[in-house]
Amino acid sequence: MINNDFLFKGEILKPIENITVLDFSSNLPGPYCSSILISLGARVIKVESPEGDPFRKSGHMWTSLNIGKESISINLKTQAGKNLIYDLVRTADVIIEGWRPGVAKKLGVDYSILKGINNKLIYCSISGYGQEGPWAGRTGHDINYLASSGYYSIDDRNKDLAPPSILIADISSAFYACILILSFIAGRNTTGEGCYIDLAMAESVLSILNLEFAKHFSKSSIKGAPNVTYLPHYNIYKCSDDSWITLGIVDENHFWSGFCVATGLDDIKDWDLNKRTENYQFIAGRLNKLFLTKTSKEWEKLLVGINVPASTVNTIEEVIQNAQFQYRDVWSQYAGFQFAGMPALINNKNIKISGNAPSLGEHTNQIVKELNYTKEQIGKLNSEKTTPIPLE
Repeated sequence: MINNDFLFKGEILKPIENITVLDFSSNLPGPYCSSILISLGARVIKVESPEGDPFRKSGHMWTSLNIGKESISINLKTQAGKNLIYDLVRTADVIIEGWRPGVAKKLGVDYSILKGINNKLIYCSISGYGQEGPWAGRTGHDINYLASSGYYSIDDRNKDLAPPSILIADISSAFYACILILSFIAGRNTTGEGCYIDLAMAESVLSILNLEFAKHFSKSSIKGAPNVTYLPHYNIYKCSDDSWITLGIVDENHFWSGFCVATGLDDIKDWDLNKRTENYQFIAGRLNKLFLTKTSKEWEKLLVGINVPASTVNTIEEVIQNAQFQYRDVWSQYAGFQFAGMPALINNKNIKISGNAPSLGEHTNQIVKELNYTKEQIGKLNSEKTTPIPLE
């Protein structure tokens, strides 16, 4: 049954519409976190330097992270700029920053200062290795955090290392930041107080590798092999038309036997998981030859028809046209490109982001007007060249 308390004129009432976020971060982790928060109803004010977020030059990628946000451009090296931030903080709920440790303090916008203005503030710092410790000042990017966390060592078989195709540390850090922020927004209703979140990107990777750590310290026979991908029937296979298909059989004997019967591999259909694992090279060789006999679409039709987990490797264009994603109304369109919304339906509706991605400092005048500054205060901001464009 649909709970109509969460609907208004047929639209979803988003749960944090009363929350204001000041996002000082740039590039990916912080902006990705605040893009989730804006999907859930928060007002996100992107605080940028006069030069702007360096990720802006990435075009549609930057746009996809910043739809619906407001941009205010401030020179935080001026006292008037600091004072402007302090006034915004008085009514803000969340701060997100991604500077190297110590930079926020130098700019006068660290937690110890802003907490004195608003003790209900939830302040989230996202850095490579945390705010303190022997590696706190160390520079890095996603590839470095994966390396330092042990990600590249989970598969002893892999001697040719390469970075993954997506930014795992960045994205997982954005998710963890969002989880923690939302948790402490809820907790604040009980405690009446804010908190300081010191999130380390390398530790985000550690967290998602916990299964691998547990396996390493166990007596597992598969130590040194990553979960499930050590299996000969959990892989990606080339097909006759140079397309690819994924086969996702794990430890389910019924999937394996059904697959073998349907594909003429009757001689190995009764092998249990241990025997299949021990004969990895033999099975992998047969499967590689087998899948070259049909197109990926033909294999998908056959295997899905017998309830074996398989899927073709879709192109981006095929993903956009995918009937399941369209049925669930996943896609939104903006400036000629498609992007996905939240991965869940809420009372049978998909949460959509509306609005535009802001130009640099687009909302500066509007936001300053909300503070009801006097002409003298506006003049002070202009005299110190606090904003790239003079305030009205």
